[in-house]
Amino acid sequence: MPDPLIVPAHNTKLKVKISTTFVEVVGVTTLSVSGWGTESIPTTHLSSTFKTSRPSAVPNAATLTGTLLFDPADSTHAALKAMSWTPTITDWQVVLADDDATTYQFSGYLNEFGLDFGDLDANVEAPFTITQAAAATVVTP
Repeated sequence: MPDPLIVPAHNTKLKVKISTTFVEVVGVTTLSVSGWGTESIPTTHLSSTFKTSRPSAVPNAATLTGTLLFDPADSTHAALKAMSWTPTITDWQVVLADDDATTYQFSGYLNEFGLDFGDLDANVEAPFTITQAAAATVVTP
């Protein structure tokens, strides 16, 4: 029996809301979320004997970076490319491959979408960056 605390990366999904429907972004090969947290606000004063701080009341926006195998015929890939040319805030989901299909949903905007042609035998890849624009929530599928 597998360890119940381990969530496999395999079958994790990135979804974007197009019109009124969440659509899976197919061909994603890497996905990473960073930046969740808060800034440290210094509270050290002239009489302090130790550096102190407190957490900011406002959390940082996360950045989601990834790469996908680009298919110019895929309508979702074409929509992502268009979003990078005309940035708009839209809803996104990251669906984990755990037993509950834990889903993180957030509003954000695609602020980078490129094409990497690599070398002669490489697949055309599209690196992308999504910046969170509002707090993420965990939604139940």
